[in-house]
Amino acid sequence: MRSGLELAIVSRALNDRAVLAEPLAATVAPAELPASPGARPAGVLCLLYEDAQRRPRVVLTKRGRDLPTHAGEVAFPGGRLVDGEDPLGAALREASEEIALNPATAKVVAQLTPLSTGLSTALVHCFVATFPGPDGGGTGGPSGRALMARDGEVEEIFCPALDELLDDGVFAEELWPVSADGALVERAVPFFDLASYGAVVWGATGRMLYELLTRVTRSLATGP
Repeated sequence: MRSGLELAIVSRALNDRAVLAEPLAATVAPAELPASPGARPAGVLCLLYEDAQRRPRVVLTKRGRDLPTHAGEVAFPGGRLVDGEDPLGAALREASEEIALNPATAKVVAQLTPLSTGLSTALVHCFVATFPGPDGGGTGGPSGRALMARDGEVEEIFCPALDELLDDGVFAEELWPVSADGALVERAVPFFDLASYGAVVWGATGRMLYELLTRVTRSLATGP
């Protein structure tokens, strides 16, 4: 299944109604905690494009190491809402500011399940969007604008193929104790070890990738 992925297949799979009706709990433990009453909404973009070999790739960023929260972590472009914004508007604005995305080239094809984060008490809305993608040299692509790490929040941009995320040995899951409603429970924390990129994707971003890949592989496994 992972060798035959194409962007059109991924887009269709993300909107498979049968898969959307299934629970997407983690494999061994409750996946998410209830959102904190004080959680602030945020919007992020899971940007997908096809490379020259028609392999779907996802845009990920490494956050700056001097940031007060989530320093050095891998994340989707995005951030908190400002006055008058909705989550999608915030995601597009932040992607323009952080990686120089031309928002007009992004086509939203799906939305993942909103999830809560513990450290920064955010309720994150993730939008999956396709775009033409940067060219191989990073100097401008079919979109007419190169992706560039900027604004001080982003240290690096890298774009693994979805089939790399599905490689044997890349995904792992750990159980971490957390407090929920006054009780100590174990929360499943996903990890994607991308050694060739010198990066480990985990936490909220890992959870969103887990949902995206689970939806796609479930849809392909069940067939039309």
